[in-house]
Amino acid sequence: MNTQAAPSWFRAAADTLARRTEGCAVDAAALLMRHYGLTGEILPLSSEVEHTADIRLPDGRALILKTATRPEAIESFRFQSAALGVARGARGVAIPRVLPTLDGKPMFVADGVCGYLQTRLEGDALHRLPQTPQLVFETGAALARLDQALAHSDMP
Repeated sequence: MNTQAAPSWFRAAADTLARRTEGCAVDAAALLMRHYGLTGEILPLSSEVEHTADIRLPDGRALILKTATRPEAIESFRFQSAALGVARGARGVAIPRVLPTLDGKPMFVADGVCGYLQTRLEGDALHRLPQTPQLVFETGAALARLDQALAHSDMP
């Protein structure tokens, strides 16, 4: 797509994605303890705009911590955590569960950082699997069930 002739919404989205993340600006271990009362091994993952970390708890559970220091991330995370909550009702679709903070909220916003914690789905990443007709069919069917679940929601 020619970004010069692209609609303004596309340019705005592309500009946002082109910005680098803030590096290691957040202390994931401190946030995990402060907002969830948890400790664990933390491995940073690749992200577009926010910080995403793989969390391995001492009891073996695997979680994902998503954090950001940009103010525009608050509404994005509010939407993401709400969408995950609504989608959990979709039959036949594996959806991570958003874990509540110690205050019982789906996400936290404090001291210039926002974020949420979710369970991690185990398995092979879709892009690493052989692209068979059956896989394409199953992916499409799962997306249709997800679309149906989200269509009946009142998310932010």
